[in-house]
Amino acid sequence: MHRWDLDIFRHWPEPENAPVERWPKALPGAFIHGARVMDNGDLIFNYEYFGMMRVDACSEPVWKLPEFMTHHSVAANSEGDMWVSALKIHDKTPESLPKHEPPVWEEYVLKVSAQGEILKAVSLPRLLLENGYRGLLYVSAIERFPNVGKDSMHLNDVEEFPATMEPGVFGPGDVVVSLRNMHTVFVFNAQSRKIKYIGTGQVYRQHDPDFYDGNRLSIFDNNSVWNDGSRNDCRIVLLSGLDNSVEVVFPTEGEAFFTLAQGKHQWLDNGHLLITESQGGRAIEVGEEGRVIWE
Repeated sequence: MHRWDLDIFRHWPEPENAPVERWPKALPGAFIHGARVMDNGDLIFNYEYFGMMRVDACSEPVWKLPEFMTHHSVAANSEGDMWVSALKIHDKTPESLPKHEPPVWEEYVLKVSAQGEILKAVSLPRLLLENGYRGLLYVSAIERFPNVGKDSMHLNDVEEFPATMEPGVFGPGDVVVSLRNMHTVFVFNAQSRKIKYIGTGQVYRQHDPDFYDGNRLSIFDNNSVWNDGSRNDCRIVLLSGLDNSVEVVFPTEGEAFFTLAQGKHQWLDNGHLLITESQGGRAIEVGEEGRVIWE
């Protein structure tokens, strides 16, 4: 085993890209959300909502990315670059986002090289506007109608279509995005900036969408609503880009898991499913029969 000593007060004493009121005051200061281990033992990670950085195997800084408040995800593509969730907070309302009350949270997806260079920065509000989905920017305009405030999107994942996967509805250059507070996942092409697929409402406060194959997305559906005081269990579902149908692949009868927020999943090469039940402090591997092999 190897341990990295991640101390934001030593690595990043004054996060240049975060508002002063968000700066940490005491240990642990910030938590890690999204990480990638490099072959030489370096670690690339997000100090959640502060910034992205790379440290070596001895936990010494290699580079940091001060331009954006990065968060949630660090997903590598076949070329070794990474897609990262990011945020900028505006003190004034941008002209392109009327009725958004300051401070305005503008979510971005970034493509970042392993050397810390920003290769692409895509504003999600502007992308939705370009593609005719203006209404999604105001789905949270309830208590302050018609205004929108702060974390209206809650971007929590971004990943690129795998180069090894056979194309279908989705293909090379496509990127999947998860907007938790909009109960929405969508796929856009990074070159054309065209949204190829958008699904809203099939899942609830979801996390971690992955390309399962050329036509389907695999999603950690938190499903975090209660009916008559009882708890609903989380689900791993396959969402079809062909017809918006939803197939529940886990849990099966007699199995259950639940985390109100957070949560990750990953399909393994042997067809098994690895699940992180974050707030329950539990990790499980699920076999072909939909049964928990270990936890």
